[in-house]
Amino acid sequence: MTNGTSQGLFVVVAIVIFGIFTLISYLLFKENLKQTLANIFTDGLEQTDSNLSGVIKEKYLTWLVFDNEINVTGLSEIAYKNGVVRPQFKTIILPETVDGEDLKILNFNNFNTTHGHEGFIGVEKIVGNSSLQGVAPLATGEESIKELDLSKTKVESVFQYFTKDSHLKKVTFGKHMKKLSYGIFQGKYLEEITFTNTTDFEYIDSMAFYGMNTNITLNAPKELKIQLSKFENKFKTINYF
Repeated sequence: MTNGTSQGLFVVVAIVIFGIFTLISYLLFKENLKQTLANIFTDGLEQTDSNLSGVIKEKYLTWLVFDNEINVTGLSEIAYKNGVVRPQFKTIILPETVDGEDLKILNFNNFNTTHGHEGFIGVEKIVGNSSLQGVAPLATGEESIKELDLSKTKVESVFQYFTKDSHLKKVTFGKHMKKLSYGIFQGKYLEEITFTNTTDFEYIDSMAFYGMNTNITLNAPKELKIQLSKFENKFKTINYF
C-alpha cells in the first residue's frame, strides 16, 4: 500500500469516526442543541428587527388601556435575556402606534409584573414619538433611565414632581410645551433641562423650579429669555440659542 493510499484511507476513517461521533452527540443532545440554535436564531432576529428601523416594535412593549388610551408601561419579557435588558434596548424610540392605536401616553406608574420585570428597568434613554401627548412622572423603580427626549412629541405639560423620585439626568421638551407646574424639576440627579419651544409658555408656576439641585444647566431658545430671566438664579449654567 502506497503512502498516498494510506493517507487517503486514514482520512476516510477519520471522517467516518467524526460522523459517528456527531450522530451520537445529536441523538443524545438534540433537544439542547435545538434550544441553543433557536436562541441564537431568535437573538439575531430580535437585534436585526430592532436595529433596522431604530424604533422599538410593539412586541417588545407592555401596555394597558386606560381612559380609552393606550398606555405604554414598560418592556416585555423578550426584551430581556437572563434578567438583563438586551443591549439594543438601552435606548428606545417609541413607535407611532401600538395595537393599532396612536401611542399618546407614556406611563411609568402602571407596571406589568407578569414576567418579573417592572417598567423600563435597564433602559437608559427613551425618545418620544410624534403622537405622544402625556407622560407620567418617573417613578422610583425607573432608576436606570438617565435621559428623556420629548423633543418630537406633542407634550404640553407634565405633572408636579415630574423628576423627583427618578435618577433622570437630562430631559428635553418639544415645541408644544406650554405649562410649567409646581416643582416639576425636583430630584438630586437632574443635570440638564432643554426647552425647544419658541413661543411663550402659557403658564409658569412661580415655584416651577423650586427644590432643584444647584448644578443644573438650562438650554432654551432666545425667544424664552424674558420669561425665564426671573428664574435664572436657580441654574448653574444658562445657554440661550
